[in-house]
Amino acid sequence: GALVSFLPGAFLYAFVLALSSYYMTVGYENVNRALASLVPGGARKYAAVCKSELHSTLPAMLRAYAILFLMTFAELFASLSLIGAEYPLAGALLIAAFDILPVLGAGMILAPWGIGALLFGDTARGLALLIAFGIMTVIREIAEPRLVAKSVGLPPLPALIAMYAGLKLFGVWGMIFAPPAAAVCRSVVSSVRRAAAQETD
Repeated sequence: GALVSFLPGAFLYAFVLALSSYYMTVGYENVNRALASLVPGGARKYAAVCKSELHSTLPAMLRAYAILFLMTFAELFASLSLIGAEYPLAGALLIAAFDILPVLGAGMILAPWGIGALLFGDTARGLALLIAFGIMTVIREIAEPRLVAKSVGLPPLPALIAMYAGLKLFGVWGMIFAPPAAAVCRSVVSSVRRAAAQETD
């Protein structure tokens, strides 16, 4: 009975989703042309540079964070398996998902777990969890700026500065989107300089 009552709503939702996706796809070029017409002629090439840079950097950023997620998951799975934790696969997935968010991070689970184990007399497991958390933190601090820098085409130090500034100013989303924004700004500045050099020649 519950399944029968659920199916009409599910079909309606799928139909509306498919229809809206179709119209969004068909109307994309029209919307794109309308937005382009609002940009002054002199600024259109710089808008095109921004668009091209975003199209190349955002997927690369997603790949970089996917690699970080897989690295964290592998480290967690190995650590939880070594200490004999129950359900190491599920635990590694859960903690790795937390680790994607800088405000939370793996430490929100591993640190209390390790300290609790020490307090309850399970010294070996507590130390192993805290050591694993420390090693994971060091690896992430080294790998994240390099992966993000490579994905957006920035040197590691500017990418790290952009991530830190974005985190301080706008939180988690600022940290994620600050490096692509910095890459876009760099491309626009380079385009302006090239245009100015061509005008002087």
